[in-house]
Amino acid sequence: MSYKMTETRFKVDAKSAVKAALSPSSLAIGVAIASQAKALAPVKEGQLRNSLSASSLTKTVLLNNRQGNKAEALETTGLKDSEVYVGSNSDHTIFQEYGTINQPAQPFLRPAEELIMGRKEPAEIVKKYCRENMLEELKNRKEVRSGFTS
Repeated sequence: MSYKMTETRFKVDAKSAVKAALSPSSLAIGVAIASQAKALAPVKEGQLRNSLSASSLTKTVLLNNRQGNKAEALETTGLKDSEVYVGSNSDHTIFQEYGTINQPAQPFLRPAEELIMGRKEPAEIVKKYCRENMLEELKNRKEVRSGFTS
C-alpha cells in the first residue's frame, strides 16, 4: 500500500483579515461603552439615557429600549473606516458630563470608557472624578474670594 502526499497551501491576506475585523470589533466596543454609560447616566425623564448610542460608518446601534424620548443616529461625518462615535445627540449631555456654574458635573461617558477600555475598578474611577470636582470647586471658591478682596 502506498500513499501519495500532496502539499496544500492557503494564501491568507492578513491585512484584509484584520481590516475586515476592525470595524465590527470597534462597534462592539462602542456598544459596550454606550451600554455602560447608559447604566451610569443620571435619569430624570429618561431622554439622556435613551439618547446614548454607538455609530460607525456602516451601522448604528441605538440603545433606547425604555420609556422616554427615542434617540436618532449620531452624525458620522469625519469617521474613518474602523472608528466609532459613542455618545448622545442630546443638547444637555455636555452639561451633565462636565457641569456648569450652577450644576456640578455628573460624568457618565468618561467613567464608562474607563471601565470598558481601561478596565479600571469602579472605586478608582469614582475617586478620580470626585477629586476632579473638588479641585474645580476649590478653584472656583478661590477665584470668588480673590474677586471680593480686590
